Amino acid sequence: MKYGELQGLRGLAILAVVLYHLWPKVFWNGFLGVDMFFVLSGFLMAETNLKKLTSGFSFTNGINFWYRRIRRIVPLSILVVFATWILVTKKLAIIDYNEITKEAYCAMSFLTNLCAVKETKYYFHENDFQYFKHYWSLAVEIQFYAVVPLFFAVFTRMSTKATLFIMLPILITASLVTQTTLFIAHYPEAGFSLLFSRLWQFGAGIAAFYVRKFGDEIVDDVFLQRYFGGFFKILHNHYVTDVVTVVTALIVLYPKEFEVSYMMIVVTLLAAVAITSVGKEDKVIGEKSKTVQSASGSWVLSVWALRKLGDASFAIYVTHWMVQHCFWVMAVDFDWLNTRLVCFYTIMIIGFGVHHGIEKPLLALRHSKRSFFKTLIAAYVVVAITIYTTKDVDPLTNEFIEKFYHEAAPLVNNKTAWTALATQLNFEKAARLAIYTGHTHCGFYTRSEWSQTRDSSKATDSTRSKKPSITTNLMLFSLSSNTKMMSSNYP
Repeated sequence: MKYGELQGLRGLAILAVVLYHLWPKVFWNGFLGVDMFFVLSGFLMAETNLKKLTSGFSFTNGINFWYRRIRRIVPLSILVVFATWILVTKKLAIIDYNEITKEAYCAMSFLTNLCAVKETKYYFHENDFQYFKHYWSLAVEIQFYAVVPLFFAVFTRMSTKATLFIMLPILITASLVTQTTLFIAHYPEAGFSLLFSRLWQFGAGIAAFYVRKFGDEIVDDVFLQRYFGGFFKILHNHYVTDVVTVVTALIVLYPKEFEVSYMMIVVTLLAAVAITSVGKEDKVIGEKSKTVQSASGSWVLSVWALRKLGDASFAIYVTHWMVQHCFWVMAVDFDWLNTRLVCFYTIMIIGFGVHHGIEKPLLALRHSKRSFFKTLIAAYVVVAITIYTTKDVDPLTNEFIEKFYHEAAPLVNNKTAWTALATQLNFEKAARLAIYTGHTHCGFYTRSEWSQTRDSSKATDSTRSKKPSITTNLMLFSLSSNTKMMSSNYP
């Protein structure tokens, strides 16, 4: 079943996330697009699994549910992990193989959020670069899919009224209180990344499903008609969808930073209201009447570009982070506006290409559950073996570069030593030294000189600003040596 307007909402969410990662100091609140994804996921899981259910949610329903969700998310996610690993280890300069190996295993097992909590890696730490950082939300999604059949089994054995007014409020309140407590107790990585800290957002999506269901049943319930009848009539209006969507877009795209904890609540609530207000219309197909989602009610969410972004949102999300990192490494200056714009367009082109060329064909394949899981396990084994057997065996990096950097670096400030050091370098060594020095000094590497000293006193900062650091001089030295050799080889 296609949800036209909801695809538009999904498109807004992925646009906000990509813009935030490219321009974090402009689109300060774009990360809230992930919160919108969680609300949408909660609603869609309830809509697709509970709407036509005539009896309780059984174990068989749970197996089918897990199969559909694994088939939808895992293959492309693992493929991107494998492609990222090959690209990073074979084409891009990296320093710590142990670190990226650990990140890859966490991403493959959909435990990136737990790994981040264990190592206290907060999402908003600017200098803590991770190749699979964005997989934290996929981990939360998969963990939600693991437990939500248990909730469905309970909800379907209760009345709709009891679920909406008792069970869901308890679940949402407990989760929100847990998240707030973790933030107050200075455990932001746990408050931000753990499933139970995010369960209230999935719960808001499930609540939206039940509110929509009540909208159809409201006339049969005297109590609800008396106290909530007017509210439901207003809520099921496409004008409400448009207003709420515009307000949500203004928040997630507004170039000013808001308080994170408050905005998470506001955006979650707005997303749930937008979902609830999506119009429904009855169409007669043959002799049967069928209720379908209409994209004609909301002019905002019916925008063609937003709906197409929504269709390709998963492919864009899993690929955008690696594309952006490639630009970070290879661009002369990633801070140039033109560079980031080209990166944005490249992300969209690759995302849509992966969606149409890989994601859709994978989903279109017809096979039994047994053959699917056999193939998936084989893919996991291949990727795991590839990662395990890839070692940092480059002698130039291990022996020459590190020795030169750590032992000869202090001599760079000596003009006499400058010439002597140049004789040790050829074209290849100078290029590798420049790359190594640049990565060691850059801000997103947690063990770099700059990262470790960025919070030092103002006096130290002022001294450093007057006298270039050894790392800076060494980088300039290696680049200048490289340039000289290039000019001598190519007059």
